[in-house]
Amino acid sequence: MVKERKKNRETVVTEGKITLKNVFAKYATNPNPALKDLTLEISPGEKIGVIGRTGSGKSTLVKLLWRSMDPDVGKIYVDSKDITTVDLKSYRSQIMVVSQETALIQGTLRENIDITLENSSQDALITQVLTNIGFTNADFLKSKLDMKVSSDGSNLSAGEKQIISFARAVISKRKILILDEATANIDLKTEEFIQKAMDEEFKDSTVIVIAHRLQTILKSDRIL
Repeated sequence: MVKERKKNRETVVTEGKITLKNVFAKYATNPNPALKDLTLEISPGEKIGVIGRTGSGKSTLVKLLWRSMDPDVGKIYVDSKDITTVDLKSYRSQIMVVSQETALIQGTLRENIDITLENSSQDALITQVLTNIGFTNADFLKSKLDMKVSSDGSNLSAGEKQIISFARAVISKRKILILDEATANIDLKTEEFIQKAMDEEFKDSTVIVIAHRLQTILKSDRIL
């Protein structure tokens, strides 16, 4: 049994406003900046599509917002807080990144979807979420929630792993959602289901979408 995690977290994300001011970022292996003097402001609840050629800095932007790297120059604020000054664990617990590379834990399918147990592992809710994003056999799904998932997800297809990530995002319901080419391994029909679910579940959240297909960003408010 996975114990419920403590919820004594610093409140970082309240509305979902994101501001970057004169941000430069580079990697140790390359002296040239991956991002150079990037300034932008994203309002709470905006849907932003991100496009650009390979090497234009799309993934670097995700790493900065997730804080797996910090700017060399400049500041990043979320709801007026400099994200480099807040508790990292609290900050990451309040945003959600769904990427092409899915992170899984060694446990049941249920535990991989409801990783915080904040919803008391409600099977009906999990099943409904999975149904909303493209699975149609609810009884079959419910019987599979105790299925063991290997730590590397080798007993799941790439598409199934990404669907787990989307279900996890819906269950967690964060104010900031970042999709980093998150539908790359999903067929077009399933992506349509997922987009509809995202529109409904995250209508009040700030969503940043790095495009894999053009249709992924068609509903964006603005394009970066």
